[in-house]
Amino acid sequence: MTKNTSLKIAVIRQRHQDLDDEVDTMNEKRFLTPSEKMRLKVLKVTRLKCKDTLNKLIRESRVSHEKEESTNE
Repeated sequence: MTKNTSLKIAVIRQRHQDLDDEVDTMNEKRFLTPSEKMRLKVLKVTRLKCKDTLNKLIRESRVSHEKEESTNE
């Protein structure tokens, strides 16, 4: 895994965690205004996109690592 890929993964993981924390905070509220409900939906979609991107980067880095290992043998 390259430093650049590692950095991307770390940044996206942190972003995902920040979004997760914000979603949790909003879910703890007893009542949400219509604008807060919309914000919650946006947060959840953004969080899911982060997770998808994170999984894609991890999968790509594993494939790249496996290719490097097979060429070094």
